[in-house]
Amino acid sequence: MLQKNIDGDLAFAHLQYINREAAFTSRGGCLAVGHHLPQWAQDSPLRFFHAADRFERVGGERYKEIVFSLPQELTLEQNREILDRFLEKHLAGHYYAWAVHEKVGAMSDGERHPHVHIMFSTREMDAVERTKERTPENFFRRANAEHPERGGCPKAEKWIGKDRRDYLLTLREDYARIQNEVLEKYNIPVRVSHLCLEAQKMQAEMRGDWVLAEILDRLPEDHTSPTSIVRDDDVVRRQKQLRKFNDQRTDKIIRRALCEDAEREDEAEQMLSAAQKTHDLLRTEIIAQYSKQDKEEIESLRAEMDAARKELDVLSASLVWGKDALEEARLDFLGEEGRAAWEDVMTLRRDLHEAEEFSASFHLPPDATEDEDVAMGELEIAMHERIQKLTRDYKTAAKKLQPHLKKLSERGTHKNIQKRINEYLFRNELPKARYMKALKAYSQLVEKTRCRLDEVRAGFAVPNKYTLMRDDLSLTLDDAAAMLRHAKQHADEQVRMKAAELAEAKKEVLSYERIIQIAENVYEHGGIKRLRERERKLAKDETYLANDQEKLESDERAFAAKPVPGALAIFGNQRDAYTKEKQELADRRAALGERARHLAEERDDCARLRQEIEERRETPEAEQKIQQIAVGIMRKNWSAVVKVKKITAELHALREKSDAADAQIDAVDGERDRRGGSARYRPSSKSGGSPMD
Repeated sequence: MLQKNIDGDLAFAHLQYINREAAFTSRGGCLAVGHHLPQWAQDSPLRFFHAADRFERVGGERYKEIVFSLPQELTLEQNREILDRFLEKHLAGHYYAWAVHEKVGAMSDGERHPHVHIMFSTREMDAVERTKERTPENFFRRANAEHPERGGCPKAEKWIGKDRRDYLLTLREDYARIQNEVLEKYNIPVRVSHLCLEAQKMQAEMRGDWVLAEILDRLPEDHTSPTSIVRDDDVVRRQKQLRKFNDQRTDKIIRRALCEDAEREDEAEQMLSAAQKTHDLLRTEIIAQYSKQDKEEIESLRAEMDAARKELDVLSASLVWGKDALEEARLDFLGEEGRAAWEDVMTLRRDLHEAEEFSASFHLPPDATEDEDVAMGELEIAMHERIQKLTRDYKTAAKKLQPHLKKLSERGTHKNIQKRINEYLFRNELPKARYMKALKAYSQLVEKTRCRLDEVRAGFAVPNKYTLMRDDLSLTLDDAAAMLRHAKQHADEQVRMKAAELAEAKKEVLSYERIIQIAENVYEHGGIKRLRERERKLAKDETYLANDQEKLESDERAFAAKPVPGALAIFGNQRDAYTKEKQELADRRAALGERARHLAEERDDCARLRQEIEERRETPEAEQKIQQIAVGIMRKNWSAVVKVKKITAELHALREKSDAADAQIDAVDGERDRRGGSARYRPSSKSGGSPMD
């Protein structure tokens, strides 16, 4: 916002207002002040603007003022970057004073409102002023074009000329650009626009972002004067009502967009679940008994299904659905400390949920021994203590997170989160369209494969092979050999599937060493697991440090081989570059030394913790309790052991069946060699079959 002084408004009084001096001290909220002034002002903006009031011609403009909002997501130092870059570009040739304010806005429902006031003289420094500063009286005189030294500094045409409105638009555009560059520099996901709502809406429509276009299709708020705010008059009340209406309308638009996206996600999940279920059945169906042509066709369709499923996995990895967009948008505005607090809460919640599930799964069989009953009791006590500790830690972490979550409910942050949600949803429109297209193609391919298998089954609807070999006296030895080989392939496929099932089941069986590890970790309330994580991270960091040290030593050797520029070097920048590189290497060496020191401290701390844990575990009481906890874990894991034994027995029976098929095939092949393939065949209980004339 650009303002000029009104009649009767003294420049020095307005300066006292923005600097919160004299009568305005009690208002507070002034965070920082600064200026660019001539030497005669003696670093006193008050002295400079006093001179403007005294020497500026009657009716002349004593100052102009620019007021800009500053992003509340940035610190004061970061906002200073925005201010300094703007001043350097647009007011470097002017004398000015500025003040950064931060107060709770009267229209902002208790939210901080950082902004900057820039007071400046429209008189622009000319060559005379840059060479030798004028006196205060001469500076504010009317400019003399023929003899500049006899007059004052001229007023810049960009502030008073007929094109000043265009320059004001340039100011707005530049300020928005500078602000966005600084926001991007500090990874703040907020962007501002200098355009009016209508222009922003048109841009959104051109991009196809219809949700944003609908949000921007609202009534703009009018500027509210400080006088109206103090009086809380009808203008202020109307603006508050309009703001409330616009906020509620935006909330409804975003909720509707999230609901529509959730419906699309549900539709996709249902379609994928149904197709995947059919896919799994089709993948495991035995096809060894079918003709070569049918098998090749089905295998080709299976390969296409697998490829289509992998493509879906790749596409889905980049998707952000509505609920994830909401969470990601909130995390974007939590800040580094807030995100760390959020991760702590999520980790503790997950650990607490796992501990509660583990505790709920405890059960003793009716025939449990007294030792098993005692072990279960000890395990339940240990898990109860762990759950209590996790609950306390979770509540503490949640309490630390609360201030960060409270910030998200502020109006400005809430609006930015809504914009961020829409950005995530809009950026995912094309990936989601591609995903849905691939998902429909995958479903159609699965259905095509199912129909083809149904056709093949219908064409292969013959009596059971073994029944056929017993009852069909017209069966030749060639026919019998072919059907027995189909049966052998079927049996081998069953063996393969059962072996895969056994391998998966074995993963659920805990070894004795693993059971002891879990029992020790339960006894230490998760301390061993946390220590292992620290040790793994330490090992990784030490590897990184070694690599960085090796790279530094290589760079130092290369630097040492360079000639040292002499004092009479032709180009001074050679010496500067040499000195700079030498200092950079020294800084890197110091930084690596600091990292090595921290890692050594971490290594010693881990060793100390491990020693303390081992000392606690070596006591007879600890050994007894760990063994009791281990017995409870073994009881819980017994069902997995029983499952492995059952599958192992089934696999053994299937392998015997496959071996029997081999014996039958050998017998039939022997008869074919002796009697010929066209001889009739009747199965025998001993040899597997004999020819008959």
